[in-house]
Amino acid sequence: MQVHKLNESFSVIDAPLEKLKEIYDFLKVERPGAFFEPAVQSGFKSPFDYFTSIQDKKLLIMNGHLQLLSSFGISPEKNDSVFTTNEIDDFLKDVKKILPFQPYDFQETAFKESLLNSKQINRMCTGSGKSMTISLIAEFFRRKGKKGLLLVPNINLLTQFKSDIKEYNLIELYEDTHTIGGGNTERHFDCSLTISTWQSMMSFKTKLDDLDYIITDECHRFASNETSAIVKETTGCIYKWGFTGTLPEDPSMKMELFGLFGLPKTYITSSGLIERGLATPIKINSLVFKYNQKDKNIFKGAGKLYAKQLKFLKDHDARNDFIVNLSCRVRGTGNSLVLFQHTLHGKLLFMDVMKKLYPDVEVTNKDITGKNSFEFQKKYSIYFLNGEDNAKTRELTRKVLEEDANAILLANYAILSTGVNIKNLHNMILSSPLKSYTTITQSIGRGMRLHESKEVFNVYDLIDDFGVRKPGGVFYKQYQHRKKTSYNPEGFPIFERDVELY
Repeated sequence: MQVHKLNESFSVIDAPLEKLKEIYDFLKVERPGAFFEPAVQSGFKSPFDYFTSIQDKKLLIMNGHLQLLSSFGISPEKNDSVFTTNEIDDFLKDVKKILPFQPYDFQETAFKESLLNSKQINRMCTGSGKSMTISLIAEFFRRKGKKGLLLVPNINLLTQFKSDIKEYNLIELYEDTHTIGGGNTERHFDCSLTISTWQSMMSFKTKLDDLDYIITDECHRFASNETSAIVKETTGCIYKWGFTGTLPEDPSMKMELFGLFGLPKTYITSSGLIERGLATPIKINSLVFKYNQKDKNIFKGAGKLYAKQLKFLKDHDARNDFIVNLSCRVRGTGNSLVLFQHTLHGKLLFMDVMKKLYPDVEVTNKDITGKNSFEFQKKYSIYFLNGEDNAKTRELTRKVLEEDANAILLANYAILSTGVNIKNLHNMILSSPLKSYTTITQSIGRGMRLHESKEVFNVYDLIDDFGVRKPGGVFYKQYQHRKKTSYNPEGFPIFERDVELY
């Protein structure tokens, strides 16, 4: 059996066909819920996702997957890094002279091992300062006269990351950094570092082979066909790293990331940060909603249609009233974040919060989203963010929250669960039910950052119980999943109490 490296994305395995089929089957992954797909049930589609292909009696494989094939006698992909430990240590010694503060040991370790290993997934929890490690990598390459691309999942991180580089006093890197996205349509790789959203890279892949390195921040969101294709296009790029605090639960997505970057290595966890006094302790306040028989009958009438069940919750007056009252009550304890899943529900909550706190103020849709909405919201310290808001509005909102004392921000999970750095945040209300481990864990990370005004970050998890003789229903099961995958592994204390919505 022989392995031939085609490029920095793919290799070919040459072996007897029977052995190739064994590897082919070994790397296949069953898609979650695949057997419920009509095409699978009828036999027209496989329930598995495949990450290799047999062509001309050879197996085409992503380089990262070679690390999984030791049982077949295949050695991992050769490490092509040309950097030495002494070279990296000398750089660190010199760069520390200009940094405003010294990196933590885990940031330095992640930086060193990334350069020495050339490809890997770096697991660093939210609030651990991934931006410091990434900035050190970018500065190291800048001094070598090399170019790289940092891919981020949204425009929030686009502006925030460049701002972080300036705060680290890496001025030459800051001035030699180009951003693509968030209104900037000038596309080139003329600077030492290019920061781009993956959406902006979709139609701009012509020069990806010229890059010396590529980094994906929040790489758990880069496992789709569209996003992973960008990384695969960097066939001449030796150095490829993914940074994330959470790996996706979906085995297909996880396997895709392994193929792109190799296996993960954990450098710091949320509980590790808290134990070292580098993050705010988390308190999970689980509020279990108990519904009357009439509501249970309506819910049962929705059958197993998740969309109808979710709509029932979003339209439930008593439930929404509770969210509004809770948002207003905790406002006196500091800044609060209310996360929702769908825009219409979020707008309804915003209007009801305004009505509760400022009954004489008339609120229209243009005050919620639009050109002048931020100025309106700033007067009352009640803010709203969703996909309609541009990068400037999002950054203004983030900055004003750092200065405000008792603000409420209503935002959708997609925008605020990833990458937004708000230290002055004291409470979070999960107003919409959610199962996703990555979204929940990333959302909690919003409040872990230290701030002089807080001793604990309160998470209010709203659980909907539609069980008959014992707690149950799809949304209660989601809560059990959150406990199992997010709360308990991190050691977050959970305080449960029932709330009657009669």
